[in-house]
Amino acid sequence: MSRPLTGTVVCFAGRVAQCCLVMAASPRMSGPEATVNVMARTALPAPEPPGSQGIADLIEQHTTLRPTVHGQLQGDCPFCNSTAFVVRPAHGTYHCFGCGDGGDSRAFATKVQRDV
Repeated sequence: MSRPLTGTVVCFAGRVAQCCLVMAASPRMSGPEATVNVMARTALPAPEPPGSQGIADLIEQHTTLRPTVHGQLQGDCPFCNSTAFVVRPAHGTYHCFGCGDGGDSRAFATKVQRDV
């Protein structure tokens, strides 16, 4: 017998999606050794990350950005000064190919506050 459960799932890209999950224990086992199969039944649209439209404005307070291809912006990384720093406003994300740092506007604001 399955019972519905609503939860939050984080996919490989770091996006958060709300899903209705169905959990079912294996009929051959019981107790703590029981295996649990989780299957996404109905995926609801994920909410937009907070401040995704303003990520470029937030980052431009710390470094100069210039437009590149496909609506991306590029500049110097405010953390390691690498020139391989890319902002994707349409996705609300940033990534530095020099130091490997990346994330959304919340992650950027947290990192800036921590480094001050």
